[in-house]
This record gives sequence, C-alpha cells and structure tokens, in this order.
Amino acid sequence: MTRIPATALAPEERPTDPQRFYEVGATAAFASAADQRFSYSLYIPRASEVRRTEVAVLVHDTMRAVESYRAAFAEWSERTGVALLLPLFPAGIGAPFDLHGYKYLDAHGVRYDSVLLAMLDEASAHFHLDVDRVLLFGFSGGGQFVHRFALLHPERVRAVSVGAPGGVTLPGDHRGWWVGTADTADRFGRAVEPSALRGLRVQALVGEADLDTWEVSDPRLRASPYWMPGADDAGRDRVARMASLADALERVGAVVTRTTVPGAAHDPSAMFGPAMTYFDGILAEDAGERA
Repeated sequence: MTRIPATALAPEERPTDPQRFYEVGATAAFASAADQRFSYSLYIPRASEVRRTEVAVLVHDTMRAVESYRAAFAEWSERTGVALLLPLFPAGIGAPFDLHGYKYLDAHGVRYDSVLLAMLDEASAHFHLDVDRVLLFGFSGGGQFVHRFALLHPERVRAVSVGAPGGVTLPGDHRGWWVGTADTADRFGRAVEPSALRGLRVQALVGEADLDTWEVSDPRLRASPYWMPGADDAGRDRVARMASLADALERVGAVVTRTTVPGAAHDPSAMFGPAMTYFDGILAEDAGERA
C-alpha cells in the first residue's frame, strides 16, 4: 500500500488561503479548549470541501506515536472521504511517568471518555465534521480505550476496531470496573446496558503470534495501581483475551468480526490494513442501506 507522508498533500494540491492551507490534509496539533493538557490533530480529506465529513478516531498505543497512525491512514482518508481525528493523551497526567491512565477512561480525576467527546465537539464546530457516530480504531493501549469507550457510549459509535488490547472489560461481567461493568452507573454516571450493545459492530483484531505475557499477565503487574483481582481471568495473552472479549460481546448481541493477522506479533503496522479493510466494509454496508 502506498502511504501518504505525515506532511500530507503536496503544496500544489493544498489551498492557498492562509488559514485553509493549514486545515486540509494533515493539521497541526490543537490543544483541547476543554482541557489544554490534551490535544488532537486531524487529517481532513479534500472531499470535505463539498460535504459534511464523517470521522474515524484513531487512538494511540502506549508509545503515543500519533503521526505514524495518521500517515498510515491518510491515503484511506482521501479515498473514502472520511476525516481522521487523533487524540493525544500525554503520559504523566495525574501521576509522574504514568503511562496507562487513559486506557481505563477514569484515572487521577480525569474522565478520558469525556475528553474525547469534547474534542469531537470542538473539531466538529470548526472543521464541519459529522461526529454523531464515529468509526473508532485503537491498538494495544488504544484498543483498551476504544472498547471501553464503546461499552459506555455505544450510541456514539458507528463501528469499532479493537486491536490487541492487553486488558479487557467484559460486558455482562458483574464485577466492578475495569474487569467488569457492574458499577459503571456510579462511577461514570451511565450504566453499561447489554441491550444498548445489541447490534454494535466490532472488529476483534489481533496478531496470530501476539502471545507474549510479560506485559499482560506477568505476576509483577500485580504491583501496578491499575491491577485488580480478576484481571487475568480473560486469558494469559492478547490472543486469549481478545477471544474472551469477542465471546462476551457476542453474548450481549454485538456483531463481532474476528480478524487474526497471520504471523503478526504485537505490531501496530500489521493492524492498520485489516482495520481499514473492516471500515471499508462498514462504509459499504451503510451505503447499501441508504441506497
């Protein structure tokens, strides 16, 4: 697949208006007006000039290499006309050197799901985006974020591609967050309702060789402030945990597409193509329903 670099459109393809020049193709990173500790960047396809643009949200992994995600999906954005929004949740928010808080949506006084919703509203107003229901993709730590976001806010999700999360939250599990969902009404002000997940479209995406356990079920992880009893019940590695999540989602009526990438280990670049292919299917399905 030919990839458009992060600099996006060639100069001759970009508008010459001094403001619009920076608002098509790959944009700058914008601090969120709701909380300036967090920022987001976008890729705005040229088709956005003629209609309100649909959005795919790409959520980074622990290393937060946002630019690589945008570069990988830029050509797809131009082909489909779907804009990209990429949040950046810096490490160390609330606790020095903390890497993981955003994955659980609620950490150190920050509601990360609310941060993303605010970003969507801000970007919608300025860039004329349709954010009522978005496509979601996340890998590893981002995979943890996106499946939990979809559980809490299924009405905002058009479809979600969940890439190789190290920890999973199982709908219908009667334990507390984050292993289960029993206390979400108290914790988040909204319950995870199995009936609301019926029909939710989910890609369960993982590499066939993503079998390492050192960052998933190693006993040393019990010293983490995010570990909780039951964390290892879903399986020892990411392949097993993805299967547990897919099973739980199917039990509540979600429409799950299981995608295993042959030979792939824990590598985000191996997940980008299958995620785009899945989204192509979603776009085609929705277009067929509107026809």
